[in-house]
Amino acid sequence: MGRGGRDPKDAGRRRAAFFIIWFIAIAAFFLYNKFVVSDKVALPNLQSRFAMTNYLSTLIVAVVYLAVGFIMSSCSRTANMARSFRRRNKTALYFAAGPHSENRFQA
Repeated sequence: MGRGGRDPKDAGRRRAAFFIIWFIAIAAFFLYNKFVVSDKVALPNLQSRFAMTNYLSTLIVAVVYLAVGFIMSSCSRTANMARSFRRRNKTALYFAAGPHSENRFQA
């Protein structure tokens, strides 16, 4: 069980929470469009077009969510979000913090 603050021991939980929220958000988006919005489309030829649009928009939302998550994780090497998706590399953190920094031993 991880502790708060700079402790990276709960990175697995953060990673799991990220993907669970991703899956729930994508499923909710798709199901809402399929069962609520598609019933409002009156013409059959427009319903078939909307079905394809629903699949594509769900795919786009999924990719954008993942891309934003990984970009946010790459913004800072020492942030908790960054530790969620990376393995610990003390050498990289040492050089990022600088040789005379106190943070180099906390990686």
